[in-house]
Amino acid sequence: MNSMLKNFFFIKLLRKSARILGYKIDFLPLTLIDTIESKIEYVTRLSRRAQNIPGAVVECGLGNGVSFAILAKDAYVASKDLYGFDSFEGFPEPVKEDDSHYEIKKGGWGNAEQKAVEQKVKDVVSAEYFEKHVKITPGFFSDTLPKTETGPISFLHLDGDLYQSYMDCYENLYEKVVPGGIILIDEYLNGTEYAKYPGGFKAAAVFFADKEVDICRDMKSGKYYIVKR
Repeated sequence: MNSMLKNFFFIKLLRKSARILGYKIDFLPLTLIDTIESKIEYVTRLSRRAQNIPGAVVECGLGNGVSFAILAKDAYVASKDLYGFDSFEGFPEPVKEDDSHYEIKKGGWGNAEQKAVEQKVKDVVSAEYFEKHVKITPGFFSDTLPKTETGPISFLHLDGDLYQSYMDCYENLYEKVVPGGIILIDEYLNGTEYAKYPGGFKAAAVFFADKEVDICRDMKSGKYYIVKR
């Protein structure tokens, strides 16, 4: 399939998801359309692998709510509880493990809005499901994760960017992930020298050093994930 035809079908797909994505699809460059479509396909494909496994769906690091809305659709179909965590204030204070050639500051990526994320979810689930099964918790992970009881987790999407954010997620949520459950690690890279957020790789290296886990590379997206044993 040539590039123009491929993008034509991608545009048709994304128009159907425009309300979820919060974008005006007509004005997106084709390279960004490819990126968004790839993210939709990756998150959907991996979340559906865990759809028949009992346990909640959890995302840490909601951003503009695109992936959270995708997860909401599948959690809704499977009647699973859905938890979302984000500071809605941007990054916490970076630590030395986050040093990179990019300028990373406290408060970076601080443009996420809780109401906008909630609306994306409401667009794809029923009002009853949202009221009973969806919980979006604002605040830094170090404050919110120890205080929130999610119960067993079947699917965990981590997009924390920074070292301590990932460590907070691992330390508070990893033991809750059931055997066969899937953990997506957004910032994990096979090497750190060119990583924008090297803390994601370093946190995984430290936390999983004494654990028998396989960190798998998804060949289509280049992203990394774990299927818990």
